[in-house]
Amino acid sequence: MPLHTGVFARRIDDTGTAFVTITIRGPLGDKEVECVIDTGYTGGLLLGRDVADELGLQDLAITYATLGDGRVASLLVSEAQVECGGQLLGVDVYIVERSEEGNGAVQPLLGVALLAGHELTINYRSSTVRIT
Repeated sequence: MPLHTGVFARRIDDTGTAFVTITIRGPLGDKEVECVIDTGYTGGLLLGRDVADELGLQDLAITYATLGDGRVASLLVSEAQVECGGQLLGVDVYIVERSEEGNGAVQPLLGVALLAGHELTINYRSSTVRIT
């Protein structure tokens, strides 16, 4: 599934985590969402329940995933569209009810299923992300 290519001037935090903002379209409208680029996440898009509800995403199924620390988590599955280069692409969205850490907020993730077939370059000197 192709993403819009180009340079995205986005935030890179103190730990070196790269973020990119994407536009997600759901039944209740569009929302710009800042996502962590997570090359360890094999799915396409992971959102918290709050963002999914704001977009009006419906739960279609449930699945289970093994997390990086070995725990197994249940995820709800939905569908949305991501705006890429003027086109809308259908994507599976995995929904987490809440985080078990911090304040319960879920950090949206952009995973390798959306990056497949592209080259990802993160330039820490210029704080840019290039997807080609």
